[in-house]
Amino acid sequence: MIWLITGGSGSGKSEYAEKLACHLAEEEMKRKQMPVTKLYLATMQNDGAEACERIARHRNLRQGKGFATVEAPYGLEVEERYDIILLECVSNLAANLMFGKRMSADETAEEILRQVKCLSETCPQVVVVSNEIFSDGVIYDRETMEYLRGIGLVNRRLAGLAQYVCEVVYSIPMYVKGANPCIL
Repeated sequence: MIWLITGGSGSGKSEYAEKLACHLAEEEMKRKQMPVTKLYLATMQNDGAEACERIARHRNLRQGKGFATVEAPYGLEVEERYDIILLECVSNLAANLMFGKRMSADETAEEILRQVKCLSETCPQVVVVSNEIFSDGVIYDRETMEYLRGIGLVNRRLAGLAQYVCEVVYSIPMYVKGANPCIL
């Protein structure tokens, strides 16, 4: 099952996604009557002070929650099997592929969708975090506009693939696809 969690910067989407992943793990543990495994796929590259601060904040948020962590700035291939995977976040992965690997918006969308599908084939619950970055009304340079187009493609295609789509607004989860599970 794929859960797509979106929201603007500082909306609380990452915190909600982590709570959701932990809740799903608890439910799975009750069902299986045995421990479950959780993986945090981190896509942000540590390329400066701001990135370092954000990475540290996210590590602190999930500290003590039982996540294994894999740094995955370019790809989501996972060698082990996990019960829950939290992918944080698609926007960073898209930027890494488009600007680091020089992939087009279309190639990036296809690659991310392929990788998320592969994750969902081996993992029963995949929670995917992505940014909603289209509300500022600013016109950017051509390269940035192509990145925005790529994120739009990825988010639309992931929303079509996901069983649940939730936008977090001011720390409030608003389900736009799939019934709100009212779990948190």
